[in-house]
Amino acid sequence: MARVSNNRQIPAIYSQFFGTAFLGEVPLDFEGNKNITRRPLIIGTYKEPEPAKFWSVGASVGSSFAAPWAIGTLSGTIAPIRNSFLQIGFDFGLISGTADAGYYSLYPFAHYAYYMPFDMFGVYAGLGGGLLMVSYSFDNEGDYSNNIPVASVTAGIFIFDMIHISYALRTNFSGYSHKVSVGYTYRFE
Repeated sequence: MARVSNNRQIPAIYSQFFGTAFLGEVPLDFEGNKNITRRPLIIGTYKEPEPAKFWSVGASVGSSFAAPWAIGTLSGTIAPIRNSFLQIGFDFGLISGTADAGYYSLYPFAHYAYYMPFDMFGVYAGLGGGLLMVSYSFDNEGDYSNNIPVASVTAGIFIFDMIHISYALRTNFSGYSHKVSVGYTYRFE
């Protein structure tokens, strides 16, 4: 600092500690030395962080603001990076929003989310997508099916690291739909 500032700023260190300081544990050979008259100063002890719970399985029931009115979800997660997770699962349509049509849908999806844990709950948000497979059976118009690529933005909270409430905004690049769901998640290492 003195050289960089051309001796205009001269750093100074003031200390009244004359012992030996260690960052972490005291070495064994130091503790075994009986000729030391002063006890060493130990500045903290490093501890390995608790391992993340890498896997989870979950199920939820929700509703979209478009057909179908009710959606079931089965999913599992893996957490390759701390405080984040990759969720893979699928939605299936339970109740159609169209009275004169039989409606079936399956939506395999994956999304990657960042997770911020707190004491009693955690929040998360992420991006993802999947392939929406839809089949209609109309009374008068015959059958119709389609496979639609879908992108999604998802966010939610975990309560007690078990109950999750989530929101997803999905688009098939020509329109969009919303999904809100509540479910149970079991986490394990």
